[in-house]
Amino acid sequence: MTAFFETYAIDFQDGILVAFSGGSDSLGLLYALSFILPPGKLRAAYVNHRLRAEDELARERERNRLNCEALGIPLSLLDLGVGQVARESGLRGAGTEDAARVLRYQALEDERRRLGFGYIATAHTSDDQLETLLMRLLQGGTLSSMKGIVPKNGCIIRPALRLTREDLRTDLRMSGLSWVEDSTNAADTYLRNRIRHSIIPAVLSVFPSAKESVCSFAERAIPAMEYLELASASVEPYIHQDSGRVVADYRAIQRLPEYLRIVAVYRMWNLLQKGMFAPLRYEMASRVAAMFSNDNTDEKNSMICSCGTVVEKVADHIIWIRSENFSTCFYVFPIDLSADDCVVPLCNGFVLERTMKNIDSWLAEAPFDIYIPEDRLVPPLVVRTWRDGDSIQLSDGTKLVSRLIGQWKVSASATNEIPVLEDRDGLVAVMGKAWGGRDRLAKRFKASPLARIGLSHYSVVKRNECSEQ
Repeated sequence: MTAFFETYAIDFQDGILVAFSGGSDSLGLLYALSFILPPGKLRAAYVNHRLRAEDELARERERNRLNCEALGIPLSLLDLGVGQVARESGLRGAGTEDAARVLRYQALEDERRRLGFGYIATAHTSDDQLETLLMRLLQGGTLSSMKGIVPKNGCIIRPALRLTREDLRTDLRMSGLSWVEDSTNAADTYLRNRIRHSIIPAVLSVFPSAKESVCSFAERAIPAMEYLELASASVEPYIHQDSGRVVADYRAIQRLPEYLRIVAVYRMWNLLQKGMFAPLRYEMASRVAAMFSNDNTDEKNSMICSCGTVVEKVADHIIWIRSENFSTCFYVFPIDLSADDCVVPLCNGFVLERTMKNIDSWLAEAPFDIYIPEDRLVPPLVVRTWRDGDSIQLSDGTKLVSRLIGQWKVSASATNEIPVLEDRDGLVAVMGKAWGGRDRLAKRFKASPLARIGLSHYSVVKRNECSEQ
């Protein structure tokens, strides 16, 4: 760790705030830094995301307080508040893990500024680097994501990135300190946990030095990505905003390498969003980039309507605008499966209702509504806007959601409002009935009317209709 600080010319006198969960990684980092930093220049910060039971969190806070007291290091307790992570997840249109990470770093940055410290240290290890790069690669991440977790990013530093989790635990066992175990680390609800428990052991059995190799790869990727980022700036002169639309010079961008044409598309999208968080899938970006190599405006892809926007080739320009005929809302909302009934607000006045039903009410009501056997769900269950490439396995085969919606002939304004239900194993249902389409349930949830099982009824209605009911 001393070598890390020398490499990145970090002055201990600037002060370091350690992101401290109390687990073995963060406690091991705090323990090591307690030997290196001078008094008054090291502090721990515990962020309470309010995602677990209060009794577990209380035990965790007490153990962390005792460990910090034993090390003689002050501890800051930062509370995000009840429901903040779920709200952030909805606003960002992303999952719980992503929302928790964003809010955690915001809280740590606020505390760093309050203390007047120079750095925030996180306890990422080579184990985390391997998990992260595998996850990004298998999800089809961007080239820049292949640099993985960077050792230093502004005031964020990762002094333990070249160490393994077991390295830190070995030191802790000799110290006599005991760490806390987050109950969510053992569950396979989160993607990272499934990779950690299922994929990593198989990888290490074939490539025992995978952690060291991946760390070396990520370090070599950093300067290459920095070079590409400098090259990416060359697209800026060819893109500008004009009266609420984004315009790109078709001929100039056409002459650029394919990678930079994709970069130009993402720059256009970001300008169009005006700082709002809205994901653009790579498939959509590729379709728009292909327009820059098409000289015939009569071709099928001379206009693309998707994601609440319209992209059109006009003479020597590609013009991207928000369309009044399309919804521009993006969301991912968790559904509380522990409650008998719940209402989840969507967008433009629509809500998703979930109600427990018994078998008699199911037989008495419309057979085409969505009834889901609770025991077949693989939590977490979320409702979200559909995306290009989404598919659902129905009784008559696997179908693209985009094609299903196209067959329904719903209005243009409804196209991007239609939500889907998704659990850990994939799409559960497409909810198009409220917009004049159909509600379609995945084949794996089809239940016999004779089966006496617990069912939940799912429907999307306008908020005023919900109030009347």
